[in-house]
Amino acid sequence: MSIGKIIKFLRCEHGLTQQELADILGVKKSSIQKYEANDVPNLKTSTIRTLSDTFNISPWLFLVPVVTAVLIAKKVSAIATL
Repeated sequence: MSIGKIIKFLRCEHGLTQQELADILGVKKSSIQKYEANDVPNLKTSTIRTLSDTFNISPWLFLVPVVTAVLIAKKVSAIATL
């Protein structure tokens, strides 16, 4: 799973629009669109830190997207069995 998909998943999971997340990060909505489309190859450390704080997750989940994909898959599977 790409970092862009992780950001989009977390944003939607928390009920945020792209504009709301942009406001939190202090960037333009177009930046969020670029993040989610994987058009930004390396996120700034400050952006990763703010995303981590916003979504209350470890910054490592943005740095190791394979681990994040497994965690998200488990959560989706758990929800599907309800």
